[in-house]
Amino acid sequence: MDASQFRHINEKLYTTTGEEAMEMFSKKPELFDIYHRGFTGQVEKWEVNPVDRIIDRIRNSGDDQVIADFGCGDAKIAQSLQNAVFSFDLVKHNEHVIVANSSKVPLGSKVLTLLCFVLVLWELTLKTSSGKQGVC
Repeated sequence: MDASQFRHINEKLYTTTGEEAMEMFSKKPELFDIYHRGFTGQVEKWEVNPVDRIIDRIRNSGDDQVIADFGCGDAKIAQSLQNAVFSFDLVKHNEHVIVANSSKVPLGSKVLTLLCFVLVLWELTLKTSSGKQGVC
């Protein structure tokens, strides 16, 4: 039953705003767990996990980058690197995750050098400032 629920949740995330998705998960937190179990099952079938490639690329560029990871899931990037990483998702999957809608993250005036949108599904509205920035 998880596979069909995953597909349903996945479709919902593709067709709703971040606020609607956050509300859905806050009302039924178990849906987030179902979604991530389904997502993990899909990733295991892939030849290459894009998050692993991004981690390798960041490792090769040094520890001085300040990273925001949008739709981070289990915050694998933060757990794999020494860099400062701000990991955002709709539900706190572990202690590395900051709960936030990706269009309204609590960064204040922090300067970021790298933004990661790996398979992020929901609506994104980002305002960026000038300076050295990258998107992975």
